[in-house]
Amino acid sequence: MKISAKGVYAIEIMLDIMEYGGRTPVAIKDVAARRDISGKYAEQVVGTLNFAGLVRSTRGPKGGYFATEAARTATVGTILRLTENVLKEHDQDQENMSLTNVIKDLEHAIDKVLDSYTLVDILESMHDSADNYVI
Repeated sequence: MKISAKGVYAIEIMLDIMEYGGRTPVAIKDVAARRDISGKYAEQVVGTLNFAGLVRSTRGPKGGYFATEAARTATVGTILRLTENVLKEHDQDQENMSLTNVIKDLEHAIDKVLDSYTLVDILESMHDSADNYVI
C-alpha cells in the first residue's frame, strides 16, 4: 500500500492543530511552516479535514483552526480514508475471486491496524500526556 503525501500531511496537520491549538486558533501558515508543507497545499488538506468535521475555522486577523471533539477519537485510518483512494474496496471479478479475497483480507488487516491508533495516542507517545491538549 502506498500512502500519498496528502495522507501524511493530513495526519501531520491534525497533530499540529491538536498540539498547538487549544484556547486559541492555529493559523494554517504556522502549521505549514512548522511541518514544512506548502501553505497552499496545507489549505487544501485542512479544507478536507474541515469538511469532515475534524477541525473548525474562525475568521479574522487572529483566525485559524481548532480541533473538534471528533478529533479526540479520530484514528489514523479515519484520516487516511478521507485523503486516500487506496483503501477503497475493489470490484470482484469471478476469475480473480481468490485474489480479490486476499486483497480484501489485506485491506481489513490494514484498516484494523490504522484504526487502532488515535491521534491522541500519537500525541501521548510524543509527549508524557495529552491532558494538555484542549479539544
